[in-house]
Amino acid sequence: MQQFAKLYIEKSVRGFESLILRNSKLKSKYMPRLIRERDGEGFAGSAVDIIEWNEDGTFKKIHEDGMPRIGCSVKVGSVTAGTYSTRDWWMTTPVTEILEIIKNDKGQLEYIKFKTENSVYEMKA
Repeated sequence: MQQFAKLYIEKSVRGFESLILRNSKLKSKYMPRLIRERDGEGFAGSAVDIIEWNEDGTFKKIHEDGMPRIGCSVKVGSVTAGTYSTRDWWMTTPVTEILEIIKNDKGQLEYIKFKTENSVYEMKA
């Protein structure tokens, strides 16, 4: 966890550059919203990280393309993390199945529905 925290802090220093990159890949004028299907809980934020884990459950790397993938957790939240609490972001357990993907006519992600180890989520750009 300490390795993840250190990497995330280093990454946050570059966060404003990354924010521009991430939002340009999502191509949305709105903040991405991650919503858990069963109760509507989730989060909207300008930062979307796809976190890959090693087989032993330790942190491996962050994919900044904003596209959920099998075996990775999806984290949506604030780049600036106003209160530095868990409610500044929302992170899923690893994705186990991609159920639906909708892209616009330019091939940009607008909507994705996926299963994790314990929930079903929708992410809307």
